[in-house]
Amino acid sequence: MLYTDSRTTSVDLARVVGLTPDAVQYRLRRLKERGFILGYTAWFDSRKLGFDYYKLLIGFRNITNEIENEFIRYCGEHDAVVFINKTIGSWDMELDILIRDNRDLHDTISAVEERMLNPLRGE
Repeated sequence: MLYTDSRTTSVDLARVVGLTPDAVQYRLRRLKERGFILGYTAWFDSRKLGFDYYKLLIGFRNITNEIENEFIRYCGEHDAVVFINKTIGSWDMELDILIRDNRDLHDTISAVEERMLNPLRGE
């Protein structure tokens, strides 16, 4: 419930889980103290800000830890990349990007592809 809506009240949570609101607040505080809840985040409507949201699904071949770490660092510094997720399955990494127009999308994908082809060029 919290993952879906982090603004859910302790009263609403208590009703769903069958506890008192005080018990829910106590348990939430303990989850925060123990590091299970790291924080809360705001998610905004990118279109209202003039951006389109895309998810790039990336598969690597024969990648080393050094190259992967360099690629993650590069993506973390790229203005368009708003989220990086290392995955298990059909692809190795997901990049969430915010883009203003098709030209920006093309330039961002080209930059990411170039970094994948030449990962340690030192830029």
